[in-house]
Amino acid sequence: MLAQPMQRRFGWGAFSELPFLTLSRVLPASLWEEASRISAGRRVFKLRFRPGKVRGQSLGVTAVHKESPPLSSALNRWKLLPRERRNKPQTGIVVEVESGYGLYDTFVGRVQHGTQFKGAHYSMQGHWEKTEGEGANQEEENIAASARVDWDISKTTILALHSSYFQSQIDLPQFVEDSSHHQKSAIEIIADLRVNFDPETDTNFLVSGEQAIFDAGTPGTFEMNRYRSQVVLNQLWSRKNTLRLDVTGAWDELWREGERLDTRYYGTASLINSFAMRDNFAVETGVVFEYYHAEDLPYTGNIIAPIFTTRFRLLPDTTLYTTYHPRLQFPDFVELYIRKIYTTVNPDLHAETVRHYLESGLTQRLGDAVSLNLGLFYQEREDLILQIDDNTDNLLEYIQAGSSRFMGVKTNLQMNFAEQFVQTISYTYTDYDLLSWESEMGVAEAGQRDVLPYFPHHQVQASLYWLTPLGLAIDCSGTYVSEQFRNRRSEHQRIGKRFFVHVTLTQKLTDTVQIFFLGRNLTGTDTYDIIPLLDSEEITSSRLFIAGLRLRL
Repeated sequence: MLAQPMQRRFGWGAFSELPFLTLSRVLPASLWEEASRISAGRRVFKLRFRPGKVRGQSLGVTAVHKESPPLSSALNRWKLLPRERRNKPQTGIVVEVESGYGLYDTFVGRVQHGTQFKGAHYSMQGHWEKTEGEGANQEEENIAASARVDWDISKTTILALHSSYFQSQIDLPQFVEDSSHHQKSAIEIIADLRVNFDPETDTNFLVSGEQAIFDAGTPGTFEMNRYRSQVVLNQLWSRKNTLRLDVTGAWDELWREGERLDTRYYGTASLINSFAMRDNFAVETGVVFEYYHAEDLPYTGNIIAPIFTTRFRLLPDTTLYTTYHPRLQFPDFVELYIRKIYTTVNPDLHAETVRHYLESGLTQRLGDAVSLNLGLFYQEREDLILQIDDNTDNLLEYIQAGSSRFMGVKTNLQMNFAEQFVQTISYTYTDYDLLSWESEMGVAEAGQRDVLPYFPHHQVQASLYWLTPLGLAIDCSGTYVSEQFRNRRSEHQRIGKRFFVHVTLTQKLTDTVQIFFLGRNLTGTDTYDIIPLLDSEEITSSRLFIAGLRLRL
């Protein structure tokens, strides 16, 4: 993705940037203070995203470089980042209203509201963007809304209800037809009940239900019902030795126009022992078992494998890490379809097998403000889930026809000076060997190139946030992606290198009033090629300049 989206984020803690929406208090008391600091730090590294900003984020591809050490403690990982000042949680009622107008009849509007009561808080927001586009057949319109309620039933029990809705209508750049468009709408409702039996050891139980409805027009309306439960048990052998059992089970029902397409059952269980030796060495070892069964496809897959993570503090500011974690990659309906604009539904997808996953690297802190991470990765994946544009109509579809081996390098540099100057830059090089590729007929297709569609070798992302003494906030982001291919059939399906630059200027007039100027796609490259890496939930069809007003009541 090219931008941190303002809408359609259904995950926990992603509905609002309101400052009081922080971590749940069912965390162990010993970790609450540290978790609060980390929550504040995360908001800083996201550059406190505000309406209209288009700061870059991790590229949304099914690639190994996106993975982070799965067994490493999130708290310990964030300790390696530059230290942040703790932001005190705010309470009360917050209302934000924003509107803007730009070139090509571009309109942007957003409203956000939230409040916090004793033991409960809620938030809601709505967002609308529309543009005629810089050229012909580039009209876009996105509408989204979300709401969330969190209620602390007791000191150890939390009930969360959240829902989201969006609809989009986007003209597609056709290679054959003169005009075509893609439209879809979706709604998702989730209810979670979490009970923390022992706050000191974080032993808890979670049960949730979810319904997602996806309407893409011609293919019909799809509905997904999901039921999930999770149990986490911890045994503290000593202050530095913990045994953790984490079991999750779920089943999905997939329907189309009232007809059931498939029922899928999947689960994962891991048993991990964490041991720390003094303050410079920690190891987490265990075993994981994962299972997936599609009733009507039919398909059954499972994996049982050892997993481990080691962290060694070589020097006071230098940490080495290694992690190994094979697993199954379950096809998630919401992630595959609802959060991607230019896709169609493929009900025949099944679990992807990550046969080997190994990552090793180091984290280096340079003072209190700078952090550097350098890592190497290796991964083997079977039944790889890919997006492909076989019809060259920019309406992508998912396929599952090959296996591949990945290896590469990733590096990230972060600088944060008193929250006034924040800079990040990341680079990833990914090489791959295509181990197998089969068509629907079960044989390798002739005349195809040895490439994976929409898998570039080089990716660079950079962002800069500077809050000047005069109250002017400057937010710049850039993304570079090397060449890639729409499909594997011919050289003509090559998509050249892409380089994007975005700038946002925000001037604070009073404590409640701001004006902003937004420039998107300033480099003026051919941005209207639909690329999964750059698929954005914001308008991306052309170079845009927008000015607007933001009110906080």
